[in-house]
Amino acid sequence: PQPAGAAPASSGSVDVGAMVEVHGTEGDGLRLRASAGTAGTIRILAGEAEVFLVEDGPVEADGRAWFYLVSPSDASRAGWAPRRARSGPSC
Repeated sequence: PQPAGAAPASSGSVDVGAMVEVHGTEGDGLRLRASAGTAGTIRILAGEAEVFLVEDGPVEADGRAWFYLVSPSDASRAGWAPRRARSGPSC
């Protein structure tokens, strides 16, 4: 199985302006943090199939590339998530 997290909704690319979708979390959700890195406070827990807009990144922290994600339907649902090993941000 692929790692849980957010993956590109269409093109497979994670760039500013891309849409990503949370999937494969097995009900655990995707943690979006106040700052890039695992030390960042968890701001929200995104649900399975929730879609986000990539607004910033990548920012290097903890040896990974982090992206700032914002829900297009609710700007208060936003935070940093690291890029998955394969193709998109993850927890």
